[in-house]
Amino acid sequence: MGILLFLLAKLWQHEASWHSMLAQLARGWHSPANGWVGLALLLVPLNWLLEALKWQVLVRRIQAASLGSSCQAVLAGLSLGLLTPRSLGDYAGRLLVHGSQHKVRMLGVVLLNRLVQSLSTFLGGLLGILILIVTLGLWQSQELVWLLLPSLLGLLALLGLMGPLRQRLLLRLQQWVGEKWLRWLTPLTEYSVRELLLVNAWGLLRYGVFSFQFVCLLWWAGIVLPLGLLLAGVAATFLIKTLVPAFNLLSDLGVREFSALLIFSLLEQPQAEVVAASLLLWFLNICLPSLAGLGVVLQLRRKLALSE
Repeated sequence: MGILLFLLAKLWQHEASWHSMLAQLARGWHSPANGWVGLALLLVPLNWLLEALKWQVLVRRIQAASLGSSCQAVLAGLSLGLLTPRSLGDYAGRLLVHGSQHKVRMLGVVLLNRLVQSLSTFLGGLLGILILIVTLGLWQSQELVWLLLPSLLGLLALLGLMGPLRQRLLLRLQQWVGEKWLRWLTPLTEYSVRELLLVNAWGLLRYGVFSFQFVCLLWWAGIVLPLGLLLAGVAATFLIKTLVPAFNLLSDLGVREFSALLIFSLLEQPQAEVVAASLLLWFLNICLPSLAGLGVVLQLRRKLALSE
């Protein structure tokens, strides 16, 4: 949240940029380009359905789970994650739906779910950064070049943790750093290669959906770039958002905006329009579904109160 306030303060220093961002957000529903907003909105249910399918495969190792209960768990976690540091709220929401009999294992599955989605982010982000550097000749850009090494290391680490030698790798890591620090990763050894391939396929599809949502909103904001560069910029933005350490409420609000400004400034795009598109992405993809998740949380709390 502090990052967002800093960005808004920077825009406030440039009155024209501030007014441009507010004007872009205000005219969105009356512009001929508002069809892109409508398309991004239509993709919101698909985005979270893919997350629910991914979660259903993972949680079945603990207990039986229908697609309906998986959707409830995802929405409840999203809603609670909006008001708490994301991992805590996500864990609490999913635990609320699936019960508290397996708290430790459930935490491990939540972390594994994050690792699965991070694999798509690192893979797409590394490709996006390489496209930007090679296509635009940005080898002098220290921001992009310095991202290559941690991105590559992160991608290799995630591939190792989900590959066929993951059990041997975990045993070696436990010898180095101690078992108590890695006990949350033990669920990795419980899944077959087929299951991990399936959840990563859902993760890649979901990554494609929310990347295209961002592209739609950038088009709505008037950002004009070749589609390849636009996709590369979006992929690099999501990668930086993953790498930037943040302890913030309201989900990832502010972190994505900072990442988008960093990348699209290199592409010489207007700051205000980029921030407007990123804020609208947060509203459509996080804020609106969180309202549905709040209904799930209240309904479950009511059932628990009646059963006591």
